[in-house]
Order: sequence, then structure tokens, then C-alpha cells
Amino acid sequence: MRWTLAILILIGSVTYAEPHLLLNFDINKTLIAQDKATNKSVEDTLNQLLAEKTKACWDDTLLEPISYQRYVGILLPGREDDLPLKKRRLEYLNHFVDHLKDQNHLLYQEVASTYHTALNILQESGGKVFPSFYRLINELDKKDISYSIILRSYGVEVFEVAEEIKLFQNKVFSRFGTFREGKLSTMESEKMHEEPYAVYEVLRSSGHLAIQDDWKHWVKGKMEGKYGKPFYIDQEDPDTISFFFDDNIYLDDRKENIVAPINAKTGEVIPISSLITSSQIVSVDTLEAILDENYFLDLIEKALKE
Repeated sequence: MRWTLAILILIGSVTYAEPHLLLNFDINKTLIAQDKATNKSVEDTLNQLLAEKTKACWDDTLLEPISYQRYVGILLPGREDDLPLKKRRLEYLNHFVDHLKDQNHLLYQEVASTYHTALNILQESGGKVFPSFYRLINELDKKDISYSIILRSYGVEVFEVAEEIKLFQNKVFSRFGTFREGKLSTMESEKMHEEPYAVYEVLRSSGHLAIQDDWKHWVKGKMEGKYGKPFYIDQEDPDTISFFFDDNIYLDDRKENIVAPINAKTGEVIPISSLITSSQIVSVDTLEAILDENYFLDLIEKALKE
């Protein structure tokens, strides 16, 4: 990797001259475990995460273990756009741990233990944001590493999370902005930034930012990656490394995706797989981000070592 000589060992005593880190973070299920837009509580989120991860033969018709989430889809078949059906499925998923208890399932103790451990971590943290994020920020500050936090979300929670981080970490978000059809505007200026490198310069030089992305643009583009959250990168910039953390990223180059990696110099879309390989794009494991306080720290260290 081009910044090998600039590598910084985050855990340890030896440091070298390091690049500036541009840290793009999604909000829902990347930094927080609740979703105001869908009225999803922390408990709902944890149940759904465990239903997605836990596999078993849930009835006698199954020949091999599958996730409970997948099993609910078999139990309640139908179209994904059927809203009443979707609501019924969510009822099953939101009460996954209770279901295991009611069935006296062999997996109940293990799943319940994970559920309560994660719930306690979140309740004791004093805020919405995962402790693993604050652990990363504290370590970067301790090592005097140059970085910018760029919060990204389709929802208004992005601004609320910015306020919490300011309160908990005294990090001032110098700019609040929006992407609209790929154009970046900030609340401090009426100017729309459209040219790729101009957008990259704003992201790189503005300190900490909170940006609301364009949900309508993504949906109108049939949720194809090129219409997703713009992620501008200059891979020839030796002084800057850009990262994007999001729980909803597909790990291949299919058309549908939530992040649009863009070459800041040419405006061309960069294959997402290459950035996953370099650990600059990370599909966040929400449960691990809650349970492991070193989760984000380890990911950054891994990327810098490669």
C-alpha cells in the first residue's frame, strides 16, 4: 500500500509520520443501535442482529441450520414490498430472544447472554454512540494522530449524533451539510460543490463534518451504488487516507450498493471490491462494534498495516 512508510502503530509505543485520516461513519447500526425514523429501539435492533446471526434447524422440515431471520422469511413467505407482511416478520424478529425462552430452546442461554451483555454495554455508556467509537477517538487523540470525523446518514440522526460527540468528546463539528444528487452544500455557504476534487477538498479540509445524504436520489437510481453515498478518494494523495464504515455495504461489485466510491481527480466510480481489500471500505458488524471496544481501532490499525 502506498502509505506503508507512513504506517502508525496505534497500540504500542512506536510511531512514525502518519497521514491524515478521513473517517466517514454511517449512523444507524454503525454508531448507534436505534433508529428514530423506523421507531426501532435498542432492544429491537439487538433482537434482529441476533436473529440474523443465530442458526439452527428451527423445525423438522429443515435439513440444515439456517438463520432465524431467514426462517421467518420461509415461515411468512411473500413479497418484500408487502408492508403488512414486513410488519409481521418484524414482530417475530423483534421478539427473537423471548421466542427462544418460550420454546426452551437449547440456544437460549447463549443468545440471551450475548443480548444482555450488549444491552448493558449500551445502557451503561451514557449515550447512544457505541463505546468502540469513543475508544477509537480517544486513542487517536492520545497518539496525536490527525483525523477528521465525517458523519454520514440518510436521516436527521446525523446531526443529533454530532451533538452527542461534541458533548462527550468536545469535538466541534465545524460544518453541517447535505449531498443532493451528488452535489455537496454546507449550511455555512449557499455554494454547491459539484466538481469532484472540489468536493474532496471540502471534505479533507473542513475539520469534523455531519452530512445528510440523499435518500431520494439513491432510491430513484434503483439503489445502485453510483447513486449512493458519495465517497471521494484521491488514491495518489500520500498525506490522506479515506475510510467509510457502514453496516449496509455489499462486499462485491454488484450494481446495488449504498456507497459510491469516486475518484476525486476523474469523477469515475472506483470498484468497491478494491477498497474492501484495502480495508478502506468496511461493512460493519454491528454486534461486534457493540461488544468489542477495540472494534474500530483494530480495523484502522489493520488498514494501515496492509
